[in-house]
Amino acid sequence: DFQPELTNQVMAEMQDNAVNKNVFFLHKGPLSRDSRSAEHLQGKLEILSSLFSTQEGKAGCLEIRMRVSNTGSSVWLTHSKADIGVVSLGIHLLNQHNQVLSFDWRRVKLPKQVKPGETIVQEVKIDFPDDQSGHVRLRFDLVSEMVCWFEQLGHSPPQSELLVF
Repeated sequence: DFQPELTNQVMAEMQDNAVNKNVFFLHKGPLSRDSRSAEHLQGKLEILSSLFSTQEGKAGCLEIRMRVSNTGSSVWLTHSKADIGVVSLGIHLLNQHNQVLSFDWRRVKLPKQVKPGETIVQEVKIDFPDDQSGHVRLRFDLVSEMVCWFEQLGHSPPQSELLVF
């Protein structure tokens, strides 16, 4: 027998629980860690080669090949809702005395998800603006968007020093 009062009461309780209480969803299957959490994030960057070129009237262009290794146990995402946890290569701009000129100077997206234990080679091309000249240093780090910079987790980022004309 259909009981509308009971149905209404159950629906009201379900709505109250969904709005005012913690709701958990369980999922069967293997545990899958990813870069939306700082826990288990580790990486290694290595500069393989760099080439700095100049053109008349321009500050210059730096082309770098980097080895990017996921040494942790979380998958590095390349896309997610609102980009939370997307791992990118971040570049800090410093002067010759290691003072930060721009902490979040450039970001370079990785070409694909990087699984634990996987290594990719990342090509980076940096065009320097005309007003950016002198002795500068670039510090490279990995960043999990809206989560953390890997340096905060103990990662030692490589640096490249150059003179921009």
